Amino acid sequence: MSGLSQEQINKNLFDEVQRLKKKSRHDEEEIRLLKAENKRYRNALEFYADDTTYTNEFEDCPPAIDMDWGAVAKTALEGAAE
Repeated sequence: MSGLSQEQINKNLFDEVQRLKKKSRHDEEEIRLLKAENKRYRNALEFYADDTTYTNEFEDCPPAIDMDWGAVAKTALEGAAE
């Protein structure tokens, strides 16, 4: 056998479970952050992909893209820098 007592095996298993739980919590937080980042990027892409972004809604008002100056993209990227 391995020469370890049952008590040492139990302790090693307990330590490994604790390590995996901590890693799981860390991974869950990373997934949450990535989902939020993905949502910001998707919203920005949807704005730029929307045909109405490039058309005048009103005769005396320029299209949304002309007033944007990249603000939607910058906001999405700034969120990633936080």
